[in-house]
Amino acid sequence: MMKDEAKRQEPTERQGQFLAYIFQYSLVNGCAPDMERFFRSHRQACIRWCSLWNGGALSNACPAGAQHHLRATRIIALLETHPTLTPKPMSDETKKPTRKRGGWSAARRHLTTLDKPALLALVKDLYDCGAENRDFIQARCQTADSSGEVLEAYRKRIVEQFFSKRADGIGPLKLAVARKAIRDYRKATGNLSGTAELLMTYVENGAEFTHDYGGIDGRFCNSLESALVELAGLLRGEAQEIYPQFSERLARVEQMSEGIGWGFGDFVADVVWELEEELAEP
Repeated sequence: MMKDEAKRQEPTERQGQFLAYIFQYSLVNGCAPDMERFFRSHRQACIRWCSLWNGGALSNACPAGAQHHLRATRIIALLETHPTLTPKPMSDETKKPTRKRGGWSAARRHLTTLDKPALLALVKDLYDCGAENRDFIQARCQTADSSGEVLEAYRKRIVEQFFSKRADGIGPLKLAVARKAIRDYRKATGNLSGTAELLMTYVENGAEFTHDYGGIDGRFCNSLESALVELAGLLRGEAQEIYPQFSERLARVEQMSEGIGWGFGDFVADVVWELEEELAEP
């Protein structure tokens, strides 16, 4: 029984990164960071992490100073027994941002000199030179009749990054391309319900991929978590009225994510539970 308890107290690699960061932050600033702000994590997940390094001693009634003492004491003990968790020193070298020549200002000055036919010709050339440009222009100019087609075009760009028509069914997993499709759609249309649908599609397909082929790596899971956080933010805010359309799909994602490593399954469960608590009709 004692061995099982000790095993449960061992931090995962991801938790170790959090512990190392908090320890370093505490040394520099003399206090623990605001975990919800720094880690973009939700209350239940924070409570579990706190319980890990506080030995379960954290409570809402615990004063801030005592909380920090408990955190620091537990973190130091973990770092001493787990040398691999010790944070690496930051490099003194910092990259200076390079200033691009020309850029939008120069292009804007030139565009102001063009007449309407010339501007239309330029937009037509942009439309013809790439699929992403066509999708963006169609999304910006969409009518009520074409809105579904536009959304489906962006949705397809997301799905094909996870699943393909190849023999093994595996897509290229270029997550940046899928995330860019979501950003482009939102920038082109400003449509929050459509943006929520694309974020849900991204999370669903990512969870299904890990369920079918196994966990990929921390970067993969972090990207899915980031999209889920963005979706939760929309559903808590301006898109709150469409939460009922997503509740069952979120529950299915939670089921598919159960047992997945990198803390992903627990993270999804926390987010889905909090949305259910906050937004579900009584």
